[in-house]
Amino acid sequence: MGWQDDPVVGGGGWRNDPVIGTEPAPPAADEPISWSDVPGRALTNAPASFGNFVSDIVQPILHPIDTATAIKNVGQGYLEKGGLISGDEHTQYADAVNQYFANRYTSTEGFKRALAEDPVGVFGDISTVLTGGEAVLGRLPGLAGKAAKAAGTVGRYVDPLNVVTAPAAGAVRLADLGLGVTTGAGGDAIAAARQAGREGGAASEALTSQMRRNAPIDEIVTDARAAANQMKRDAQASYQREMAATRANPAQLQFNDIDAAVNRIDNIVNYHGRPRQELLPIRDKLVDLVNEWKGRDPAFFHTPAGFDELKKVVYEDVLGKIPFEDKAARKIAGDLYDAVKGTIVKQDPTYAKTMANYERYSTALREIERTLIGKPNAPVEPALRKLTSIMRNNVNTNFGKRIDMVSQLEAAGAPQLTDKIAGASLNAWEPRGLARAASGVELFHALSDVAGGNLGSLALIPATLAAGSPRLVGEGSHALGVAQRYMDQFGYPALQASRQIGRVPRLYVSPNRDQ
Repeated sequence: MGWQDDPVVGGGGWRNDPVIGTEPAPPAADEPISWSDVPGRALTNAPASFGNFVSDIVQPILHPIDTATAIKNVGQGYLEKGGLISGDEHTQYADAVNQYFANRYTSTEGFKRALAEDPVGVFGDISTVLTGGEAVLGRLPGLAGKAAKAAGTVGRYVDPLNVVTAPAAGAVRLADLGLGVTTGAGGDAIAAARQAGREGGAASEALTSQMRRNAPIDEIVTDARAAANQMKRDAQASYQREMAATRANPAQLQFNDIDAAVNRIDNIVNYHGRPRQELLPIRDKLVDLVNEWKGRDPAFFHTPAGFDELKKVVYEDVLGKIPFEDKAARKIAGDLYDAVKGTIVKQDPTYAKTMANYERYSTALREIERTLIGKPNAPVEPALRKLTSIMRNNVNTNFGKRIDMVSQLEAAGAPQLTDKIAGASLNAWEPRGLARAASGVELFHALSDVAGGNLGSLALIPATLAAGSPRLVGEGSHALGVAQRYMDQFGYPALQASRQIGRVPRLYVSPNRDQ
């Protein structure tokens, strides 16, 4: 039975309306449905069910009078049942709505039947309940708020509206990629502009301040280097905390591995009694340090903390001062350094974890400085060029490696760094890089066509200019994100409410109609 020619009660209903969807014919009311039958029937009925779902949403727009009449009748029915107004002529409408939901959700058999006959509607109801709970309870502290937000996420995931919105999201992403090419700014920059608009607040402000040139572009490098310094401070603070256990370890370590390293050094420096004169000063410094440590108070200098101090002295007084090109000297100093470190690691398990964590942070920081931002006092221009390159996923960005580095800097203390970089990539009115030449070729062809009498090509000129302008495309993408933010806040609940309102004319029935 469709929506056309439904029985009408009290002057409201669907009489003579165009058929928008066809409701699946239900099985006999006394015919049980097994769970194994549900998937097949649901699949068969899904097209009609989806048609009803969509038509419920648009019903208030297409048939506002019928919808208003139905809502009025049902509302009066509830007021009469509650004794708030006199009479009982409208209670049948409220009873019909109650019975509809009771049949679907108050028994296992009813739920199976609803899922088999109207699968899209059931998932729409589930989504409405879960996201409604998120709106009411999502701000509660602790587990209650987290559970409400998780429920809302599930609700949006199962919402049948995704069937409509997912292709639209894919089309927007394709547009990002295409406009990224025509502007030369990269699709990621355009996507970031939209995401910043959708987030609003600090993200939107960071992006637009750079895109509109309201903030100095150097602040991108300043923020990145400040975050790198914070990474260094965090690593040092973590090292100090974790070293507390090592410093408290009173065990006295053995020099066996260190003595073995000294013997290896002697074998390198002296070949059958012939010394390598250039290495003798390094060898003597290292041996003097080892002998000094052996002669000092074991309670302080032979403990894990004491050996860690020896390791630092070997690096700061010897290894760290040897030029990188002097490989032989660095080899012998590095051998002793590794022997001291290995002795501590072997005899103090907590030290191994401490050093692994510290070296991981140190290695990441050195890599960020080397490939992205340079040293603190290095020129700004090269660092800025490398930072803005993350918007173009190619060989210049190590195919995403620089993006990972920027993510580390954001986590360390520059949360809007990507937004600022995207804004800087979109602050030019004219295309960037090779896209400028391509845009020029397109304009030349369009002007040539116009000169040849083909005035239709005039329409291509503003479109080509707009599609090639990073600033115009960035502003448009950001505005789309702002629209999405308001849609997230108001549009999505409005669509759900529209569906429930539009559904009411289809729910009430005449008293003489078989239930």
